[in-house]
Amino acid sequence: MSRIILISGDGIGAGKTTLAEKLGWRLSLAQGIREDLTARYPRIPWHATDQRTKRERFEELGGRTMREVMIQYGQERCAEVPDYWVERWAFYADAAMQLSGIGATVVDDLRKLVELESFRRRYGAFVTHMHVEYPEAIPEPQYDNEQLKARADYIIRRT
Repeated sequence: MSRIILISGDGIGAGKTTLAEKLGWRLSLAQGIREDLTARYPRIPWHATDQRTKRERFEELGGRTMREVMIQYGQERCAEVPDYWVERWAFYADAAMQLSGIGATVVDDLRKLVELESFRRRYGAFVTHMHVEYPEAIPEPQYDNEQLKARADYIIRRT
């Protein structure tokens, strides 16, 4: 079994993805959200990584940003099944880890306590949770960032 590194952070711009890219093979929980929304809105660049595109408002989305739509869709699915995204992630990751022999899989978008608990139940001692602390990050009050920080195995302080 590969090590699974979960990364949470103080908010938008904390450096979660930057840290993930330095640590290993990255597979975000949001991958499933992007796939679902690509099927619904194929002309929207759901896989864009630059912040400007993520904040752009699209007419096709009713004037909302990709980030707003992804958050809403993700929360709707979690309301139905709390660990839906972890289960969906595991479907892809388990096969990839077995087939490729990857040493570590990094999740750069841990935002809910239920997700952390689900990963720990499913993968136990193979899970390491890091939290990126950065005072200039844009807060995300809809997420459990403070509770995740308190439960992290390691706190990474970005300067």
